[in-house]
Amino acid sequence: TCAVSVTFTPSAMGSRSGSLIFTDSATGSPHAVGLAGTGIAPIVSLSGSSVTFANQLVSTTSAAQTVTITNSGTANLTISAAAVGGTNAGDFAKSADTCTGATVTPNSTCTVSVTFTPSAAGSRSASLGFADNASGSPHTVALSGTGIAPAVSLSSSSVTFANQLISTTSAAQTVTVTNSGTANLTISTVTIGGTNAGDFAKGTDTCTGATVTPTNICSVSVTFTPAATGNRSGSLSFADNASGSPHTVAMSGAGIAPAVSLSGSSVTFANQLISTTSAAQTVTVTNSGTANLTISTATIGGTNAGDFAKGTDTCTGATVNPNNTCAVSVTFAPSATGSRSASLSFADNAAGSPHAVAFTGTGQDFSIGMASGSTSTATIARGQAATYSLSMSGLGSLNQTINFTCTGAPSEATCTVNPSSVSSGASGTVALTVTVTTTAASLAPPVLPPAPPFRLDGIGRLGALLLLGLLISASLAGGMKLQRKVFRYGLGIAALMVLALAMAACGGGGGSGGGGYHDSGTPAGTYTLTVMGSASGLQHSTTLTLTVN
Repeated sequence: TCAVSVTFTPSAMGSRSGSLIFTDSATGSPHAVGLAGTGIAPIVSLSGSSVTFANQLVSTTSAAQTVTITNSGTANLTISAAAVGGTNAGDFAKSADTCTGATVTPNSTCTVSVTFTPSAAGSRSASLGFADNASGSPHTVALSGTGIAPAVSLSSSSVTFANQLISTTSAAQTVTVTNSGTANLTISTVTIGGTNAGDFAKGTDTCTGATVTPTNICSVSVTFTPAATGNRSGSLSFADNASGSPHTVAMSGAGIAPAVSLSGSSVTFANQLISTTSAAQTVTVTNSGTANLTISTATIGGTNAGDFAKGTDTCTGATVNPNNTCAVSVTFAPSATGSRSASLSFADNAAGSPHAVAFTGTGQDFSIGMASGSTSTATIARGQAATYSLSMSGLGSLNQTINFTCTGAPSEATCTVNPSSVSSGASGTVALTVTVTTTAASLAPPVLPPAPPFRLDGIGRLGALLLLGLLISASLAGGMKLQRKVFRYGLGIAALMVLALAMAACGGGGGSGGGGYHDSGTPAGTYTLTVMGSASGLQHSTTLTLTVN
């Protein structure tokens, strides 16, 4: 004998047949042996050739999708591995797998679940491959999905405010956020931070807690209220679900403010007589700040406000630009003696308002009165002198010169004050002596001028006629003795009359001779004398009584 062994390797499933033919030298050659068998095999049937995921927010994980493998063959299916590969393999991941290492009997299944976590926006792709013992291994399922994401586009990366007066609020500026991405933008908070966060404040805010769909916007308005001068900074931050969160907008501005610089903190006036007005002194206000200085009022107040008065005032109601000035002039007119004080206050928009300048000055006065133990009345005879003792007291450190006069003296009398003036710098009490000198009655002989040529005109002729009449009267008188007496007396009287008439006649001729007179002196009576002290427009007086007998 001889033998042939035969194997069966079906190339396909199902019944297979063949024959083993012996070609030999025996009758009936060739001799044949029929061969028959059935081919069996596992067959992979996938639930789908591809899996497409819905649009998925970048960096978030989708719900799982499941790929099912059915062994639709007639032999066991052995799966060695189920793995994800391809271009964006990292964006897809198995979440469950009953296939890897499994033997799947005919008509049985296994499954693999896959999730999608896009790492970037846009189309993403990969594949799930099964390495198995079925024809066509590995068997693959295409995986695809689109990554979506919100994107923040800010209207500006920074906001700059104009210079703003400190402690005042600017007009609002608005920051707009646009969702330029492909997914909803969710903004959880909008906060202000940075170095000077307190100087900036949100107004209207439509972003906090908002969900902004693609291509839509929200906005936040911000104001600037600087708390100090100089550059100020802050930031507006949006905490959201977009890449790069938080998104910030830088904010900046400069605080400006006026500043008051006074020409001095105080003004001292020289000593001034009460009820008289000093020369003006000027207070200058300089704006040493960086913003306009607005002065609403400049007013005088304080203990003795009424003793001080404004003159020229260029400050009240003025707007003083930086580095410029305004001024107020002030005078001092003390209403009483001694130290006087007040202040000039500027109500303005600068820090520390109101700003004040202190005023001080000393009011001066003097008084005139009778000296201690003396009397203001005196009685004298004509020709005598009356003396009064007075005193002058300077009040408030008097530094003026006082001049004294005496009025009211009667005719034929003089009144003098000694000293007639008191120089500046006098202090304490100064003694004054008032002296009234009167004139006694007297008879003085005439002073005759040279006699002009005698002419019997006018009064001269009248004198001659009177003399002639007297002589005729005497001749008619009875008795010779009587005639002689009358004649003698008449002759004397006539001579005197002729002399008087002749002098009158000479006077009528135009000469200027003196004549005899009787001076009765200071008239008797009671008189009021006024002693006056005067200094720079201020006067004080006292009265004296003089009786002349």
